[in-house]
Amino acid sequence: MGFKLNQISNFSRKKDYLEKNDEIFKRIYELVQLQQFSIDCFETLNKFINPILVLGVLAVIIGCSASGCLMVMKFNEDLNVAMKMGLIYSLCSEFLFVAAYPSQKIYDACNEIFDNCYCTDWYRYSIKNRKMIKLIMMRSSRHSCIRIGPSKILNYDMSRKIIQLSLSYIVSLMSIYKL
Repeated sequence: MGFKLNQISNFSRKKDYLEKNDEIFKRIYELVQLQQFSIDCFETLNKFINPILVLGVLAVIIGCSASGCLMVMKFNEDLNVAMKMGLIYSLCSEFLFVAAYPSQKIYDACNEIFDNCYCTDWYRYSIKNRKMIKLIMMRSSRHSCIRIGPSKILNYDMSRKIIQLSLSYIVSLMSIYKL
C-alpha cells in the first residue's frame, strides 16, 4: 500500500493533477478496498488464533516466572539446576519475542500507511478523494494486529512488559533469599 500511496503522491506533485482526479480516485478506491480486505483477514485470523495465543502467552508467563523462581532458589544449592532454569527463562523470553514479531510488523505497517497517507498532500485533492484518504487514515490509526484476548496487542512492547513483570518476581525473590 505504501508504494501505491507514493504513486498517488507523485500524481499530486504534477501540475495537471486536477485533470487526473478520476484516476486518483480510482487508485484511492482500490487502496480502500485492499485495506478493508486486509482488516477482514486479520479479524478472521484473530478469531482463530486468539485462544491459542492466550494459552501460549500464559504458558510463557508461567514458564518465565517458575524458571526464574527456581533459578533464584537453587542458585546456592545446585548451580547446575540454576543454569538450566536460566536457559529455560531465556528460551521463554526468546519465544515471546519471536511470537510477537509478525504482529509487530503489522503494527509498523499500519503506522507507515498512516504516515504515507498524511504525506500525500491529501488536502489538495477533491472532496471525495479527501474523504477516501481520511477513511484510510482513520482505519490505519486503529491498528490491525494479532491480539491477546479482546484488547491486548501482541507486539514488542507487550513482550517487554511481560519480561519486566517476570524479572520483578525474580528480583523480589532475590531480595527475599538475600542473593
